[in-house]
Amino acid sequence: MNGDDIRALWREQPTKEIPEMSLEVLQERSGRLSRKVAGRKWSETIAGSVSMVALAVLGVWASTPLLRLSCGMLVVGEAIVIVAMWRVSATASAPGGASTKDLLSFYRDELGRERDRLLTIARWYLAPVAPGIVLLPFGVYAALGISSLVVSVVTVASTAVTYAIIIALHRRSAQRIARELASLGGSAS
Repeated sequence: MNGDDIRALWREQPTKEIPEMSLEVLQERSGRLSRKVAGRKWSETIAGSVSMVALAVLGVWASTPLLRLSCGMLVVGEAIVIVAMWRVSATASAPGGASTKDLLSFYRDELGRERDRLLTIARWYLAPVAPGIVLLPFGVYAALGISSLVVSVVTVASTAVTYAIIIALHRRSAQRIARELASLGGSAS
């Protein structure tokens, strides 16, 4: 195969059809994104609130100061996460009676915000609870009378690996959104 054959093969390959961006398609996509963000916001708020209550109870009944401290740090960290989540997830409603152009602009803006939320997950979602997550096992070990360098290293390493996986998965989702933004003529950066 020469260069012309390769170019011809490339031009003749089937392409994925991009759906026409009609008003109805944009309304459906915008609504789906809005429902996804709202559902995540509420489920995380409920789960976070339940965990805060459980951690507060554990902290009150904890037998060691280290365990009480770690529970307190987790409660405060989770409160910070919930507030930050509501702040970064605040979305406007799609403009009623908007033109296709206006709705497309709105949808691109919402996609950009979702991409940015995913890219900054380490700062507003993981960082506030990290100290408590790392300290909690040490508090439990202290309450149980366990002191081991191996346990300490495994705790810190497993937390770091878990955080790295969470960040990588969110970056992958952000890249998918960036590709969709680029296909809509929006900023993919």
